[in-house]
Amino acid sequence: MRVGDSVFVRPEYTDDAYQPHYAFQSTPGQPGRLVATPDEERIFARYGISTLVEDRSDSDDDLLTSWYVPDVAEPILLYLYIADSRQGRAFATLRFVVEDASPAP
Repeated sequence: MRVGDSVFVRPEYTDDAYQPHYAFQSTPGQPGRLVATPDEERIFARYGISTLVEDRSDSDDDLLTSWYVPDVAEPILLYLYIADSRQGRAFATLRFVVEDASPAP
């Protein structure tokens, strides 16, 4: 990557990522009784980055999806944490190396 390049990161999910399932809920006033209700899986994502970048993402969006490559000598690490409503978890790290960065002092 070069200083000033634009980076766009967007996780893409397969068609079956939002799977329907049944959620079990307790019945008010009847302890120990569960009722199965239809539900659909939801996916949540959070990003983190190891250095300060100029964020070009939508200001109303909490996700860091678009940014400019800064002039830093160290590799930039982008952390992605994904969770779903059924307790599934995934974590990934993307490593970006700036090839024309200024040398570290």
